[in-house]
Amino acid sequence: MKMKPKITVLMAIYNGAVYLRECMESVLHQTYGNFEFLIIDDGSTDSTPDIIRSYKDDRIRLLRNDKNLSQVASLNIGLDHAKGEYIARIDADDIMLPHRLERQLRFLEKRPDIALLGTCGEAIDEKGRAISKSKLPVRNEEIIATILFGEFIMVHSSLMFRKDVIIKAGKYNEAFSFTEDYKLATDLLAKRHKINNMPDSLIKYRIHDDRISVRDSRLQIERYVIALKEFIKNFNSGITEEDSMLLFDFLFKAGSMNKTYWDKVAEKDMEKAMKLSEQLVANISNYFKLDKMQNYFMKRIFYNRILNFAYQFCGVRKKIGTKLYFHCLKNYFFILGNPKLYICPLRCF
Repeated sequence: MKMKPKITVLMAIYNGAVYLRECMESVLHQTYGNFEFLIIDDGSTDSTPDIIRSYKDDRIRLLRNDKNLSQVASLNIGLDHAKGEYIARIDADDIMLPHRLERQLRFLEKRPDIALLGTCGEAIDEKGRAISKSKLPVRNEEIIATILFGEFIMVHSSLMFRKDVIIKAGKYNEAFSFTEDYKLATDLLAKRHKINNMPDSLIKYRIHDDRISVRDSRLQIERYVIALKEFIKNFNSGITEEDSMLLFDFLFKAGSMNKTYWDKVAEKDMEKAMKLSEQLVANISNYFKLDKMQNYFMKRIFYNRILNFAYQFCGVRKKIGTKLYFHCLKNYFFILGNPKLYICPLRCF
């Protein structure tokens, strides 16, 4: 009798023949072997299905859509057909490191409170040459704080999650194509599920012109912003729409270190944004019932980001920058952790 797979490695693919063999080889040569490799071919018209069928490994299962539906719809089809307790994502142009499944499974088995687990990774180009390594927030409370600024929080191809939790949460939201992973994460957090990233680099993700995030970058940004606004609303139900927009603009500009914010912001609006952000942090702490140490890690991410924003552009609007700078110091009292950031530079103030 064939053993039920512990993990379903899930891939949705459309005309991805170029890098497919390298990806499949990385999956099939994992140090952990009790998995099925479920591939949803989203109506490919190139040699993708022929490449998949050329492998005789009985762990591979191929399902083909009659027509091209979308990556998100195909992933949800895969979730419905997956046999594993855990789902490990991979994209056809990315590469798993050999110990990826083993290490993530070990982590999740020890931490039943974690619903979704990512890893750090290495960006590579079309020829597989290293470009950069990702440095991601690791703890749940660090991820929450990072999300507030619209920053990068995970590598989609690195995710492993508990299938039953994701299905109960509604699977991937098909209205958020191109940012479905970000929406999944924010929805899980809003339901108080926990998310972590492993600091280990266990995936290589390829950057090229035909990647979805590059090809459809405008739509991705638009939906990213919508998902972020919806997430923040969970903690700001009592404030006006005007104040909500003021706070969102402040956080989003701080996240992107956008200098134009300092060119236009009025002092009264900055003061209001400071108060609103302080209340937001308090609301989040209450919502997630964070303990003292969790609060520390959350505030460290939050106020470090705003301090960097104030520090970098304080010379543009001296008075306003000074107020924001000392507002951060008042709220984030672990000053000695990074002295050079907290020493008030004379050239600005």
